[in-house]
Amino acid sequence: MDAPCGNFTRRDRQRDAIALFAGGIGIAPVLSILRQLAHGKDSRSIGLVYGARSARHLVCAEEINAMAAGIDLCCEFFVDGRTPDWPGVIGEPGEDALRGALRAEPSQCLRFVCGPAGMIEATLRQLRASGVPTGQIVSERFDYA
Repeated sequence: MDAPCGNFTRRDRQRDAIALFAGGIGIAPVLSILRQLAHGKDSRSIGLVYGARSARHLVCAEEINAMAAGIDLCCEFFVDGRTPDWPGVIGEPGEDALRGALRAEPSQCLRFVCGPAGMIEATLRQLRASGVPTGQIVSERFDYA
C-alpha cells in the first residue's frame, strides 16, 4: 500500500468553471472533487459527464443528483448497453455532451478526466479538437496491465 501519488486535485488551479469527465471507477476521484465543491457551496458552474457499463454500475448517482440541488451542477449520465431500468442515454458521450459540460469560455474552464485508457484518450481527443488548452486538462488513467 502506498499514499496517493497523483496530481488529480484542484490545488493551485483556479478557473471560472469546472468540467468533470468520469468513466467507470474513474468516478471515485471525481466524486471526491464534487463532494469538496458541494461542501464548500462553490458558486462556479460545474459540468459532469459520467459513463458506466450499466445503470447499476453508476456509483453514487443519487448522491450526485442531490448535490446538484445545492451547487450549479449539470450532470449527464451514460451507459454502454440497453438495460430495462435505464431511461437515459445509451452509448458514448458525443461532442454535444462534452461541449455541454464546458459551461464557460474554453479558456476559463478547468477540466478533470478520469477513467479507463480508451475513455481518457477519446475524451482528450474531443477536448483538444474543441480548442481546449492542454494545460487546463488534468487526467488520471485507470489502467490494469
